[in-house]
Amino acid sequence: MTDIRTRTGNENRTGSDGIDEQQYDLIVIGAGSAGIAAAAAGRRTGARVLMVERSRPGGNSIWTGTVPSKALVAAARAAHLMRTADRFGITPVEPEIDFGGLMRSIEQRITGAAHSAASDVLEDSGVDVITGTASFTGPDTIAVDGMPYRFFKAVIATGTAPSMPSIPGLANCAPLTTNTFWDLRFLPTHLTLIGGGPTGCELGQALARLGSQVTIIEQSERLLPKEEPEVSELITDRLRAEGLEIMVGTTVLRGKSFTGHTRLLVTDATADTPRMVEAGRVMITAGRRPVTVGLDLAKAGVFLNTQGYIATDDRLRTSNRKVYAAGDACGDRPLASLAELDGDVAASNALLGSSRTARHDLGPQVIFTDPEVGRIGHTEFSAQVQVSGLISSRLAEGRVDRAIAENEPVGLTKIVSDDHGRLLGASVVSPRAGEVITELATVMQHRGRIAELADVPHAHPTWSAPVWDLAVADRAERGAAFTPGRLTAAVRKR
Repeated sequence: MTDIRTRTGNENRTGSDGIDEQQYDLIVIGAGSAGIAAAAAGRRTGARVLMVERSRPGGNSIWTGTVPSKALVAAARAAHLMRTADRFGITPVEPEIDFGGLMRSIEQRITGAAHSAASDVLEDSGVDVITGTASFTGPDTIAVDGMPYRFFKAVIATGTAPSMPSIPGLANCAPLTTNTFWDLRFLPTHLTLIGGGPTGCELGQALARLGSQVTIIEQSERLLPKEEPEVSELITDRLRAEGLEIMVGTTVLRGKSFTGHTRLLVTDATADTPRMVEAGRVMITAGRRPVTVGLDLAKAGVFLNTQGYIATDDRLRTSNRKVYAAGDACGDRPLASLAELDGDVAASNALLGSSRTARHDLGPQVIFTDPEVGRIGHTEFSAQVQVSGLISSRLAEGRVDRAIAENEPVGLTKIVSDDHGRLLGASVVSPRAGEVITELATVMQHRGRIAELADVPHAHPTWSAPVWDLAVADRAERGAAFTPGRLTAAVRKR
């Protein structure tokens, strides 16, 4: 194990250009979820840590992702409950929505959350934080706006940014992205989202509930193409029932800007020829690119993979043994929790010489539509492709007692297991699915069997009831329950 304490302290040395360069045990480039976690992990080892951020601490999760989008979803749900209060025997009302006031309120909450992230984790722990643009000048040196720094180890956590699809004419239509959307102060009358993944479905439903006419265009044959087909169907039906126009299997060929609105030329498998559709305002909710331009990675001997992300091994070490990468910069990490795990793993491996790996398959993923979608591990299809042996699945549908009590639509719970009954993956669609899926994540963490949950009493009525039902059914099918012969043998032993 590396002794960090031998290198701490305010040590300077003179570089080849005659300018004093400060030395750090760990330099973290980027102050998003992964970077903050890496810096905190570095300080816990006693290391001297420098964090470099060219913009504002907090990253995409706080400024343009998790915090603002979930605040918007919560406001939209409140509006929806007001309109549909008659399902509880309460007179419904049409809410008066001050969209500008709502967005300003969200901005205030974002600022508060970002301040907490910076002060609680960075300033209070003794991390040195500077604002500027970092670039590598060698295998163990960087410059920040011309000032030189030397490191024992470094972690790159520069994240990703929205990418613009290469659709002719689209850039001239001034499309919104998940970054620029939060600057809006007036709700678009008609908004077309290009991309029917988690972000498109969350924001599309929320904006429709706030009063916008929403269209979602998805190139795949279904919304949420990475989820179970049953999940995609349920969410699609819910969105259409709320008035959203859903266009799946549809490719955007061209964008054309007009005064006050946009038209898109689209095609799909059912059309003989492309057709022009009204799009109102356009927003891109699909595709991101790693932020690596300007880092001068070649000078550090750090390579990219074929997708343009920083190439790392399973310990998050790059082609330069002194440099690690974490979060979106080294691959698709759509969740802040996965980025934080990366940052913690990268820093501890770098400074302590440990061999931890980041198990992203054990990170629950939640889509905050209404109802929510929670997933852990494999879908049935991915398990069949990637896991050897017999794969089985079990599905629970219908209304549970909690849904009846709250007059909520139906949901579903699906589990995927191997031939030994070990849990490989699960999907849950229900209110609070994000909380329900965590129980199943714990089972997967310990390579457990779904049947083991049959021994755990579940509170009633809760949204986790289908999990227990599936566990009981799985145990019975796999012969865990007493058969008459086994019952006789058990009685004789007594």
